[in-house]
Amino acid sequence: MSERIKLIITEVGEVQKVGDKQLPKLSFKAKNSEGKELSYFTFNQKLFPSIVKDTTIEADIEATPWQSGDNSGINRKVVQIYVNGQAIVESKGQGGGKQWGKSPEQLATERASIESQTAFNGVIELLVAKVIELNNPLAIRAVDWASEKLGGEPQKSKTEPKVASATEEGIAKVEDKNGESKSFIDMGWLTESLKTLQKKGKKAYYDPEVIKYLDTITNPKIKSKTVAEAVSRLNKDQAANYVKTIETALVS
Repeated sequence: MSERIKLIITEVGEVQKVGDKQLPKLSFKAKNSEGKELSYFTFNQKLFPSIVKDTTIEADIEATPWQSGDNSGINRKVVQIYVNGQAIVESKGQGGGKQWGKSPEQLATERASIESQTAFNGVIELLVAKVIELNNPLAIRAVDWASEKLGGEPQKSKTEPKVASATEEGIAKVEDKNGESKSFIDMGWLTESLKTLQKKGKKAYYDPEVIKYLDTITNPKIKSKTVAEAVSRLNKDQAANYVKTIETALVS
């Protein structure tokens, strides 16, 4: 008998083929309502696209105790997942025919779609928290993605970003008040982004670690005293890559 519970997915493994029939198996870890992280798995390929890290799902779980010698445990098999209260897998007797598995290409497309939706929700949270503004490249890409789904006109065709973080054409050199070039990255944007990541407890984005990382990229022999100093030594390609790294971390 299965039990329906809510799970917060914390880790997703690679699909593995097991047994003599080489059945595809997807294993993952998730926290239950008590906050306890446990291991789960499923053989149903229709459920694979819905199992994405950092998402919450409602699922039917079949828990089966096992024992081998002195070792014992519980196998937790996911047999159903619900989206907006609707079951993903039709039960027997529904649909009028045999349920065929989806192709790897279909599974990959569905999985990519779910990951895009997760990233979009992360950008919306940043906008609501006023960490970024609508002219931020992350926000522009999110609006473009949503506009494409709704059949609207992309935002980038109407408004060009004002900040000097990543754009489709690269990033622009920022100038100080005297008109002298000082960095390829908008330090205002970077400072606010690092503060957000630090609040999330991401140690790699604390100032000492950022300085150390950037110095390693530009010249390990030089020891910068500030983030701004370390950033000023980045060339255009290095700066563009680092901006993409920050943007990815903000929505992960």
